[in-house]
Amino acid sequence: MTDTHSFFIREKIPAAKKVARRQKTLKSFSGTPVLAGSTFPFDIEKISSQNCENLVGSVAIPVGIAGPSPVEISFEGKTEKYPSVVFPLATTEGALVASINRGARCLAAAGGAKVSVKNVGMSRAPVFVCKDGAAAKQFIAWIEANTALFEEAAKATSSHLHFLSVTTYVEESFVFVRVAFDTDEAMGMNMVSIALDYWWNTLVPDKIKNEVQMVALSGNVCGDKKPAQITRKLGRGYWVRVSALISSQVLGDILHVDAKSLFNTHYAKNIVGSRVAGIPAPNMHVANAVAAFFLATGQDSAHVVDVASSASVSFMLEGDALAVELHMPSVPVGTVGGGTALPQQKEWLSQCIPQKITAADLAAFVAVAALCGELSGLAALSTQTLASAHAKLGRSKKKSQEAV
Repeated sequence: MTDTHSFFIREKIPAAKKVARRQKTLKSFSGTPVLAGSTFPFDIEKISSQNCENLVGSVAIPVGIAGPSPVEISFEGKTEKYPSVVFPLATTEGALVASINRGARCLAAAGGAKVSVKNVGMSRAPVFVCKDGAAAKQFIAWIEANTALFEEAAKATSSHLHFLSVTTYVEESFVFVRVAFDTDEAMGMNMVSIALDYWWNTLVPDKIKNEVQMVALSGNVCGDKKPAQITRKLGRGYWVRVSALISSQVLGDILHVDAKSLFNTHYAKNIVGSRVAGIPAPNMHVANAVAAFFLATGQDSAHVVDVASSASVSFMLEGDALAVELHMPSVPVGTVGGGTALPQQKEWLSQCIPQKITAADLAAFVAVAALCGELSGLAALSTQTLASAHAKLGRSKKKSQEAV
């Protein structure tokens, strides 16, 4: 692509003019003008400078609401009760919102969900190569003796960042340094990257750098946006556990299933089926609820990978009732920064509860929505109604479609 036909425009002109030029260039490639995608429910100048490069348009995703349902959150020694939480869900998948809404009705009838939340911190794991084994041992010993430098780097680069923990790993000639920070109300991955870059370039002495070289600021041991055993073990962002006890009457009235049937379906699918397939996290479709919630509220949607691949749901029979629990060791979310600054996403984020929402609240609500989806989805499988629900709610009613 020549500079004349490049989507990257160096010329200092208003963002709106750059968009118009890109649309014209795009049409020369595709032969089709950008029409429906040419609306902008945000400040073009602002978004093109901090959220999206080569801005050319936007895409609208329908948002549905599930709930309300009571949620009780325990976080840092305090318990907060929210009587009516709703879940904004952006999706184009018919039946998804209806299913999560049915699960929310079930939880509400059961008295709501109880949620435990821990801030385990946003992590990044630079990888270093050492001259030899002795240099690797010396580097790790130096890190362990100088952890205060991580807090110094945090303070130097942000007023909202605090060091939490560091763990080191040695493999071949490489040392991986996994550092976790409290990022306040932001999801904070960029904050952490900037702090660690400062730590290495400014605070690590030359005598260490003579023996050790940084290979990459991220060495995959953080587990960012990938299925990772380390994420299940150490967590990332917020660690969340949500539980509820559902009576046989509620199961029958709302989900049209009994506890034993629901338990058996869960065991066959999530436990045995996951084992056969080599799936690391036993859940039905946590990714659906997480993706929809993330898109509606301006979260980093690529984190659906590490969230869903580390989430495990468990059912336990208690007489004719069912105790349900969803464990999510990685819920990286924020209420400031990134996509939360966009007006529509910011608005949907504010709809969850009447009060100002915190990142810990948001992590809890994401987990509750995911549990709602698990309950309703597994009930549909148990009663053999999954396909009919999708046929009813997830397909076009046009005659041309019905004939297919």
